Formats: sequence, structure tokens, C-alpha cells
Amino acid sequence: MNGYGLLGAFWGLVALALLTLAIRAWMMRTKSQSLILPTPASISDSHSGRFLADQHYVASVLTDSPLERVTAHGLGLRGRCDIAVDSTGIALKRKGESDFFIPAGSIASLELSNTALGRAVEPDGLTLINWHLGDTAITTVIRFPRAAERNAFMNQSSILK
Repeated sequence: MNGYGLLGAFWGLVALALLTLAIRAWMMRTKSQSLILPTPASISDSHSGRFLADQHYVASVLTDSPLERVTAHGLGLRGRCDIAVDSTGIALKRKGESDFFIPAGSIASLELSNTALGRAVEPDGLTLINWHLGDTAITTVIRFPRAAERNAFMNQSSILK
């Protein structure tokens, strides 16, 4: 094996070690948050809201630390979701992850923003749902690809106040 082969093998091992450390850190954060945060409520069969299909679930973060994802219960992973609101709360059906329900009494506020998790989008491109999971303040970030659906969601959400 020549010098380049050894150098390539060395950097490959360094990359593998860093990847292993990142995965272990994510798993440890998930485990520690799971011990503190209760499991979010499930969507009841009686939820009567009309689901707006194929929205972007960006993540849930700690409200007081907006760069820190809530990894417990799969809340920190991006993906697609269907979202609905009725007088009892907000239901999120996520593709490939657990669905969850935010009871109306847990919701502190809904707002539009252009920044979340250190990234920026067009003005009012993100919908922030500020709520409490147990005693912890959480912000769930949703991106509606179409402004008409975002506006419909915000109008429907007025029944929560």
C-alpha cells in the first residue's frame, strides 16, 4: 500500500469515528430528553379538523433554546406531514414518524416567522406553534409550501383562542 492509500485509510477512519460520535451524541440526547419530556398526545378518532396534506414538518425545538432540537419521541426529525386544527387542538400526521396531537389548552401562541433553527426563508414562510409538552415550552415549526394553505391554517386556528 502506497502513502496515498494509508492517508486515505486514515481519513476514512477519522470520518467513521466522527460519524460514530455524532450518532452516539444524538442517541444520548434522545434518551435524556425522553426521560424528561412526556410522550405527546395521540390524535383521537373524534378529531374533526380537515387535514391540509403534504406540508413540511421542519422540527420541534425548545422555545428558550431555538437552536436545540427536541429529539425525544422523534420530534426533531424533518419530514412531510398532514396538519389539521379544530376546537380541541392541532393534529399532525407525520410520514414515517409518530403522529401527535397538541391540545388547545397547551398552545401558547401561533406566529409567522422567516427564521427557525438558524435558517431563513421568505417573509412569513414558517409557522411557529408555541406550546407546552408537560412543563417544557416547545416550538413546532411547520412550512406550508402554498401561502393559501398557510392562511387557511392560521384562519382555522383562530378557534383555539
